[in-house]
Amino acid sequence: MRLSLLFIFSFFGLSLSAQVENGRNYGLFFVGVDFHHWPSLHPVSDQVLAIAQSLQDVYGFEIEVITYPTESDILNVLKTYGQKTFQAKDQLLIYFGMHGFYEPGKSSGLIPTEGALDGTTPREWINYSHLEELVNNIPCDHILLSLDASTSDVFGPTKSEAFKLPAWKSNQNCWDHKASLLKAKSRVYLTNGAYNRKNPNADFTEKWLDLLDEEWEEGTFDFQSLLEGFQELDPKPTFGSFGMHEEDGTFIWSKKDSCSSRNLITDEEEWQQMGRDRDNNSVVRHLQLFPKCGHEKLILEQFSLSREAAEQQNFFRNMAFIRGGTFQMGDATEDYYHYDGPVHPVTVSDFYLGRYEVTFADYDTFCLATGRELPKDQGWGREDRPVINVSWFDAVAYCNWLSTEDDFVPVYTFEDKRVIANWEANGYRLPTEAEWEYAACSGATNYRYPWGNEPEPNANLLDEYAAKAHDRGVIERKGYQDGYIWTAPVGQFQQGGFGLFDMAGNVWEWCWDVLDVPGHLPARESRYYSLKSSSKDPKGYVYGTQRTVRGGSWFDDSLMTFECGVRLAVIPEARKEVIGFRLCRNFE
Repeated sequence: MRLSLLFIFSFFGLSLSAQVENGRNYGLFFVGVDFHHWPSLHPVSDQVLAIAQSLQDVYGFEIEVITYPTESDILNVLKTYGQKTFQAKDQLLIYFGMHGFYEPGKSSGLIPTEGALDGTTPREWINYSHLEELVNNIPCDHILLSLDASTSDVFGPTKSEAFKLPAWKSNQNCWDHKASLLKAKSRVYLTNGAYNRKNPNADFTEKWLDLLDEEWEEGTFDFQSLLEGFQELDPKPTFGSFGMHEEDGTFIWSKKDSCSSRNLITDEEEWQQMGRDRDNNSVVRHLQLFPKCGHEKLILEQFSLSREAAEQQNFFRNMAFIRGGTFQMGDATEDYYHYDGPVHPVTVSDFYLGRYEVTFADYDTFCLATGRELPKDQGWGREDRPVINVSWFDAVAYCNWLSTEDDFVPVYTFEDKRVIANWEANGYRLPTEAEWEYAACSGATNYRYPWGNEPEPNANLLDEYAAKAHDRGVIERKGYQDGYIWTAPVGQFQQGGFGLFDMAGNVWEWCWDVLDVPGHLPARESRYYSLKSSSKDPKGYVYGTQRTVRGGSWFDDSLMTFECGVRLAVIPEARKEVIGFRLCRNFE
């Protein structure tokens, strides 16, 4: 009978706040103890298990170890990890203490417990290219793959000579510096460098243990420090990056009683640190970290909400509750040009709207979970920047997926290229134009711009500095600087009275509605607006080939573009670097 031993080390080392702020650390170990068809191969050293034990006891990793791993064990476990949910700043170390096989021009990879001696059945080996794909698709932001196997030198598309790493700077605050380094996604690997058929390099595991036991300054070291420690070995290990690795991506180890100890803070200590400059975001975070917060009454009085109401209203999902009302929809000025008149009264019901645009971090999780291609970020960065290069169809698909994830009823049904909305469903959706405009102009206040009525902007738009960078020539807003050439991380520009961010600028935002081009009507009048088909919760025109976007982008400089009533038509298949979206939900 084949023995396959699976055991999990227990883990109690981090407080709730440490888990939330620093992310959690995971270790997945595959340890070859016996090889059925390779009598010349020795069992892998117990030192591999000692590495796992040290990571758990000293560095607070949650460890899973699979011994006697067969091909199916390895593939199934990696696929299971590919379906797990990870949080921002989580790290995953995957360690293979096994044997490998390589012949030039033939298959190369890892030898599982039942791997065939003659190699006539390649599927019984774990091909390195397949391994890379499986690991890359695990939705954890930071992954280190360590291959302690003979011939593992052949792994890796990006070798060490083309690989750059940020250096750890001990003169910076340990905790803040760690958080800043973990902003970029990492897919890095380290192999024992044995480019021939022999048993795993015992020096490799010994060096791992030495480095984990070393007295690092501040109790913390990073991947660069790890690599420097391995350079004295012969053969030298190989290292590099693969898959979705981003520039400056790294991996960090902090002893439980060192860098992460800053997070072992009490409710009262953090409250005092926040001081008088507490804002909505900081107090929401405080409630999340301390569910039995002694300042709950003070906090909820500030929001005029009970905790139950706050939770019900998705307050902790970064969605604002928008109290409905009646407002004058459309642009009353004479400088319109996007079919945004005539002005007419519209009433909208209560609803929730995302405080921020959907980010790359949000959308990438969806892509990895569903096997969709990741949208391009133009090289500007991902994480907390608004997702771009997504079509209207991509946006509604994301809404349905997130609804299912949160146990809500999906709003949309797909019939070929036709999308049907169930307006009674409680899931996530795109806002209607009426909802978007009502929120942008602060309800019945009817601001001209999302930031107010003043022409001085508060938004990420094409300022003078960015215009020079893009060689745009003369622009309207001379002297204004917003600090960003491209998109800005969400949450930089708060606008209006509902606690929303970036309703103007950053990216145009997909809405549900079809935008009907007036055709024979005067340019000022949209057919839908002129018909005034519904003054209560309008859902847009029925027929048409284009969908509406709202709000302007980082690429626009004319203030006319940022008026709350301005509409723009875009075909729903389009994916552009100036268009993203935000979420909406019915009030329950």
